Amino acid sequence: MGQNERRIFPRISFKGTAILIDDQSHSVQVTTNDMSMGGIGIYCSFELTVDSEVKLSIEVPSVSGTTANNIWLQCTVAYCILTGDAGDFMAGLQFKNISDDHARLIGAYLSQFSID
Repeated sequence: MGQNERRIFPRISFKGTAILIDDQSHSVQVTTNDMSMGGIGIYCSFELTVDSEVKLSIEVPSVSGTTANNIWLQCTVAYCILTGDAGDFMAGLQFKNISDDHARLIGAYLSQFSID
């Protein structure tokens, strides 16, 4: 089964930067690619171990007059593949134990976009 077939939630483009803390407690800046209610896609310069636990700090943009929020999310690495672009890796991170407040923030942001 391909990675697209396993997705439960539709994804929207979410380009920016984030801070990732890997399972070895290394903190690095990564580039975000897309996001859904279930997870986020990132690009990084090193390989992440599938099924490992990581922490990710993202800024969820303001919605309808609210302020932007920087949130930390616990994630599980669903996949990590070499992209062929100068040694970069593309990884899919699944949100784990997301709080109701964080889910509301992400949901409000994602709801602004029509998903076909």
